[in-house]
Amino acid sequence: MSTPRGAGAAPLDVGGVAARVAQVHAELMRLTRKRLDEQGIALNHSQVQALKRLRANGSMSAGELARAFDYDSGGMTRLLDRLESQGLLQRQPDPGDRRSLRIQPTAAGLALGERLAAIGEAVLAQALSPLSARERQGLLDCLERMLAALRQAP
Repeated sequence: MSTPRGAGAAPLDVGGVAARVAQVHAELMRLTRKRLDEQGIALNHSQVQALKRLRANGSMSAGELARAFDYDSGGMTRLLDRLESQGLLQRQPDPGDRRSLRIQPTAAGLALGERLAAIGEAVLAQALSPLSARERQGLLDCLERMLAALRQAP
């Protein structure tokens, strides 16, 4: 147990915080899956994240995507094969490196990426709905500081 900042503060239940973070994540994933199913979108989490990343970036190398998801090359190839077979992305030679391919969303992939982003935003809005604007900002500030601390850890 550790003590949060502030004189006389009660000890922090680290296990309780970790459990609650895991529960929030699980509920976000459950509700997102439910919304995807309701809209007939039969993609797994990794496929959804890849399309959202491609929508945001436009084009990436397979290596960049693999690093973003901590996938090995075989796992990334399988993921890309599935999305390509559904007409959601295409592989094209990288003009700057003939040994590499650029992964680009197709028009259908971009359209689906828009729908996926809207679903994710709606789920998050629902999760944040009980919080005031000030509480939302406070939560974001806390999460940013936590993320910074984790990224600085050896």
